[in-house]
Amino acid sequence: MSIFCKDKARKFFINENEVRSFQAFRKNIQMLWLTPYTERIFTTSSSSRRSFLDGLVSNFDYKHASRLTEYEKLLKQRYRLLKYESYDKNWLETLEDNLAKLSVVISCSRNDILIRIKDMLKYPLEEFPKIDIKFDHSLENHLLDRPAIEIEEELKKKYFVSREIDKIIGGSKHGCQKSDLIVTNLSNDMTAKVCSSGEQQAILISIIIATSRALRKSRKCSPILLLDEIFLHLDKIKKKALLQEIEDLKSQAWITTTEKEKFLSSTKFCYHIIK
Repeated sequence: MSIFCKDKARKFFINENEVRSFQAFRKNIQMLWLTPYTERIFTTSSSSRRSFLDGLVSNFDYKHASRLTEYEKLLKQRYRLLKYESYDKNWLETLEDNLAKLSVVISCSRNDILIRIKDMLKYPLEEFPKIDIKFDHSLENHLLDRPAIEIEEELKKKYFVSREIDKIIGGSKHGCQKSDLIVTNLSNDMTAKVCSSGEQQAILISIIIATSRALRKSRKCSPILLLDEIFLHLDKIKKKALLQEIEDLKSQAWITTTEKEKFLSSTKFCYHIIK
């Protein structure tokens, strides 16, 4: 698969066929990445964890990102209407109906992909922790044991009841934008939030590898992996296990490290030292 930018118009081509939308690009190419900054998702706001998960989901469901964009656009339109007391009630009800439907679809997609990832997490890499991921008092939890149409109707009622307070806070108390994740290190029964930096990195690597396995199983193609400073907290056993897994996945992987890793010379990976 070849990708290049043509002329100043920044047109993108895959195998000489022009890609005209981001959806089409994501449909053809799956990509996962980790950077030192990613480790902060466990100690920062819930939006960081949602963004991380939604990035994983978008590799499976190429319409997921556009749904999220549409949802944010509708939320802003609703807020603008709420600021004016003489708003069109029919239009506001239509917006809230669409918000409820989109919220449920987004949450269902998150549930579906998280189940696939958790299935792959049952088989951790050597010396890597066993981990569990679940939603924390979120819309996704309700969708696991209640019909989607029932949740939609309930959401519409909640949007209606919270109009006054939503006008003040400038958003909404309800919906998929309030979801959060709890990630637990089962090896020491501690949440990722209180784990050490090394443990947090190992947890994230485990999630990325589990996602890669799930992608290969469902899409019959391994994702491109971009791994920045991935060896920072890993011992030799973990490094070897990670590289072996990447090799088994047959992923195209780009790895950066600031230290010269001697063990790389004994692997099948190509590497270049920048002095």
